[in-house]
Amino acid sequence: MSRLSLLLIFLTSVLQGQAVDITVSVMEEKGHEVPVSYLCRKGGDSLYMRTEAVNVGQEKRYWTVKRDLSLASVPYLALGLALRTIKEDVRKINMDLNPGFHNKVDDYLQYAPLALTYGLKAAGYEGRSQWGRLLVSNAFSAVLMATLVNGIKYSAAEMRPDGSRANSFPSGHTATAFMAATILHKEYGLTRSLWYSVGGYTVATGIGAFRVMNNRHWVSDVLAGAGIGILSTELGYALSDLIFKDKYTLRREKEDLADMSEHPSFFSLQAGIGIMPGRMEIRPDTGKPVSFKRGLSTTIAAEAAYFLNPHLGFGLRARINSTAVTPSWDAEDKFHRERTDQLSSFDIMGGIYGSLPLTTRMSLGTKLLFGRRHCGDIEDKEPSKMIEGGNSFIFGTGFSFSYALKHNIVWRTSLDYDFFHTRHYYSDQNFSLATHQITPGIAICYGF
Repeated sequence: MSRLSLLLIFLTSVLQGQAVDITVSVMEEKGHEVPVSYLCRKGGDSLYMRTEAVNVGQEKRYWTVKRDLSLASVPYLALGLALRTIKEDVRKINMDLNPGFHNKVDDYLQYAPLALTYGLKAAGYEGRSQWGRLLVSNAFSAVLMATLVNGIKYSAAEMRPDGSRANSFPSGHTATAFMAATILHKEYGLTRSLWYSVGGYTVATGIGAFRVMNNRHWVSDVLAGAGIGILSTELGYALSDLIFKDKYTLRREKEDLADMSEHPSFFSLQAGIGIMPGRMEIRPDTGKPVSFKRGLSTTIAAEAAYFLNPHLGFGLRARINSTAVTPSWDAEDKFHRERTDQLSSFDIMGGIYGSLPLTTRMSLGTKLLFGRRHCGDIEDKEPSKMIEGGNSFIFGTGFSFSYALKHNIVWRTSLDYDFFHTRHYYSDQNFSLATHQITPGIAICYGF
């Protein structure tokens, strides 16, 4: 209602000698409506108009427990528990690819994302929280993380892969790195630029990789540590929400959902089940022939792609496979099954990624990748039955469906296809076996 309309109503009421209450709605900067009451009266020889301020309810809280909690930690924790069954196979690949590797950079870089957060803050580049709330939120996160890590470490009492101590599960270094990365993500990634999140989580992922390469942790340790680091930080910030509500904050999130139509770039952690149809057979010129019955593969992969526009991008995928194989040996060509072994392999690939946005939350994806695959050995007590693995070229493609949740977290289902020649060395001969692998999988992604 305009001021002119109010004036006309006022004059009409004066001429009629009536008292009139008029309530209108005006818009404040914060976006909610505030009623204002205009009272008109005629009394004696004097006329006047009084404005009465009407108190309305406070604006709905922005920072809430629900906003700060997500499902990002769940896949890491689940994989950390599930992959304990194949931890020896992953270690075997690591020892094969990185014999004698040792580097202490992970002892220091685990704090890098946190150092960047405080450096930006000290330089006057404001993030989400004022100093007091930032310190309290971080203290809650660190206490929760340390309590969970040490409580589980000394309860599980799992021996480290290098045999040094029985406190392997979960990885404290990785938990610290992912806690620091999540703090950077909340303070600057969600309020300033998601590139802060990308940088922080890339460093944290590198810390986890170094813990495995240094033979200090099993792969299940670092995955569980990553989940604990993320969960502890989200709980720490949620506790601050309960205490401070909307006080002592400086910036809000730039956007609540990952916009799949504009920003399809991602970093993801994927788990899947590989299916390789058929059998493998090796028939050397001399020595015993061998036949393999292949079971299902357990696969874990880290994948990232940067899109130049909403439809086309480039990326990388690193994947570990552990396949159940049952070799059968017989000099008379009558194959008798022996014990089931695990055939481990590692592949790294790069190529083109495509995206077809359906809505701001949903998209379809595809890719075309090329790379190298390293296949492990199939061991046996008898040296004559040792089958050595080798390297080979691998081609891959696949399709995916993605759904964006809050905080730029994206759930993805995928169906990948890979073709490669499995190379093995047996009885002084080189064998190359054409192999097809189909892998349905699920992934948790960070969109940017």
